[in-house]
Amino acid sequence: MVFNNTLGLNFKQVFPALRKPMKRSHLFRRDFGELENIFSFLGVFFSEFGIGEEHRFSVDLSVEEVFTNMVKYNTEASRDIDIEIEYDEGSLIVRLFDDQNKPFDVSAVKPVDLDAYHKAGKIGGLGIHLVHQFMDDVRHEVNGNLTTVTLIKKISS
Repeated sequence: MVFNNTLGLNFKQVFPALRKPMKRSHLFRRDFGELENIFSFLGVFFSEFGIGEEHRFSVDLSVEEVFTNMVKYNTEASRDIDIEIEYDEGSLIVRLFDDQNKPFDVSAVKPVDLDAYHKAGKIGGLGIHLVHQFMDDVRHEVNGNLTTVTLIKKISS
């Protein structure tokens, strides 16, 4: 039997229970060597849910930068870093969870004047600036020792 949708209804919107859950999470060791596994985790999510590859670079770079900063600057922590990714209502949302005694608020980083930066001969230190350029929203939350960095990228459908 064939059902014809002559009303033009999107059944996944009308019946949310039919929507496939579009969320995954994974724990990664606090180690720069995990970056390859993180990129693979993100790549599988993109493929599994049909998210366009044109968004991969900005998401990969942003997650890499936040993860790297968590590992590099939070040397006292020993727990793994949890990365959660979901796609919902046209937005790709990535959350990184880390135990931090002295949290660094990535959402408070001020924009960089690239001309002045270049004239001063500086090298490096632009990672979080680039995260803000590539993502539509960057959020930082602290609950006790748990720091959550949320990266949001709007994806056109």
